[in-house]
Amino acid sequence: MEAALRLCMGHSRNRILAVNLICLLALLILYPSFLPAAQTESRVRVTVAPIDNLHVTDATQGIMLRADSTPGSNALIGDPDETARLSYSHNSAANKKITAQVSPADIPAGLQDITLTVAVMGGAEQSIVRAGVTQGAKNVLTGITSGYRENVPVTYSAAATATGARPGDYTFRVTFTSLDDD
Repeated sequence: MEAALRLCMGHSRNRILAVNLICLLALLILYPSFLPAAQTESRVRVTVAPIDNLHVTDATQGIMLRADSTPGSNALIGDPDETARLSYSHNSAANKKITAQVSPADIPAGLQDITLTVAVMGGAEQSIVRAGVTQGAKNVLTGITSGYRENVPVTYSAAATATGARPGDYTFRVTFTSLDDD
């Protein structure tokens, strides 16, 4: 009897070991996170460059100044040119502004007393040339938060006097500049 009991206990022990082994294998297959894994780290630096990109297209229509039809008027007037477009983007935390100006070196040669104004996005007209004399940088768009603006209308207007402007073509080079808003 003793021998039979030892034989049964041996089989039971083997069965218990076999069942435990099967359970362990099942856990390892079903939950592979129990297996030790190889692991390493890698670092990457990402730098965001400052963006301050401004582009203004040329005015393509032009402005034809003609005599004002008012009797006794000496004024030359014309329809504004609304064909130029402004695109601007920046990612600064500070608000930006855009100025426009004609430098003294860019005043067209010849006898002329042209007054040239510019307005951006339907804002107030700013005189950048008055009677043929540059007026310095004028704010044409202010309080610009970060982001992208595209296809913003730019309107140029001009006037002169019949006694102050000789017939001819006068091309003004207008410089737009983005700056931190004050």
